[in-house]
Amino acid sequence: MQVKIINNIEEFNGLEPAWNEALAKSGSDNFFLRHEWLASWWQYYGQGNELFVVLLLDEGTIIAAAPLMIKHSRFHFRSLRFIAYEVTDYNDFIAIREPEECFKLISAEILRQHQRWDMLDLYFLREDSPHFTYWTKYFKDVDGVFGKQKNVDASVVIDLNKYGSWEEYFNKLSKKTRDDIKRQLNRLNKLGRISFDRTRTKEAGIQLFREFIAKHQARWHELSQASQFSDPTLVNKYLALIDKLAGNGLLDLSCLKLDGVPIAFHFGYVYNRCFFYYTPAFDPRYAAYSPGKILLKYLMENSFRDKLMIFDLLRGTEKYKLVWGDGLVRLFRLRSYQWKAKGLILCLAYEIFDGYRKIKEYMKNGAIGRKVTKLLRLKI
Repeated sequence: MQVKIINNIEEFNGLEPAWNEALAKSGSDNFFLRHEWLASWWQYYGQGNELFVVLLLDEGTIIAAAPLMIKHSRFHFRSLRFIAYEVTDYNDFIAIREPEECFKLISAEILRQHQRWDMLDLYFLREDSPHFTYWTKYFKDVDGVFGKQKNVDASVVIDLNKYGSWEEYFNKLSKKTRDDIKRQLNRLNKLGRISFDRTRTKEAGIQLFREFIAKHQARWHELSQASQFSDPTLVNKYLALIDKLAGNGLLDLSCLKLDGVPIAFHFGYVYNRCFFYYTPAFDPRYAAYSPGKILLKYLMENSFRDKLMIFDLLRGTEKYKLVWGDGLVRLFRLRSYQWKAKGLILCLAYEIFDGYRKIKEYMKNGAIGRKVTKLLRLKI
């Protein structure tokens, strides 16, 4: 097999059909490894960084791939990361056969190119990935490299196959949750006609997305914070995704309507019989009616109807997710450093920073910490 490094975006863009075909045959097939997702992020956020996509080819056919990039930071530190690392809920390598041998070859090439990076910073790695055991085996403690892997987050998921129908799943939720959903639906129905609408076409998607942005900004303005959609670059990235994904069944733009007017929204993805609950928003004027929760109910109900296998609430264990979910997928981060000056400095800096964060979190959430904070009037 031939090992090849892709460094320019034009060549990477040309891989789209072959990349997605290889992904679909792999054991790590999920939406966030699709070419459209990676290429859209790079188009709007890749500036100042360097592509480092590793391919394994057999007579020109992609057998395995690593969607990586070199991030250039201040003080000339270089970290090797996944493309779209900060907004991608699941990262992994792709391999369509002999996964360990492919992983071994890719890791050997990455380590051979050690002069181009100072540290590996790879996250979020799923514990149920077919490659999970290989990360530490080939990247944690090998010649010239040291590091550690740790659990940094989790995703809340619902295995729809465990339930015969929406009704069976709904009845397994707590009585408190069921009663609250019914109560809020009744309250909304007294205001007008409630309906659920879904669009996956480009034109309708763009129009609904504009309304989504307005409500998202209004909600965060009420909280005296800036909406992420105040960033025009992010808006353009989402519009690019609508353009690429609309019409092929991968995009889910949904809304809850009151007398035909949207009051809650969801921007997400449907792929490989899995629903990815990515970005919600709602009209703050209806906050007391829990419109986001009602929309989530419709999205799950329709996922059963469409015979999907997984409803994935994605990264983060917020309380509202745990109410719905019936399982957790732990996510890990692997940091590996080189035995050289920059690698050692980075290791020390991250250890100090992680220690500071733990102390800050303890002071904020621990019983003793809360008392000390109150006494000293610290704002943490």
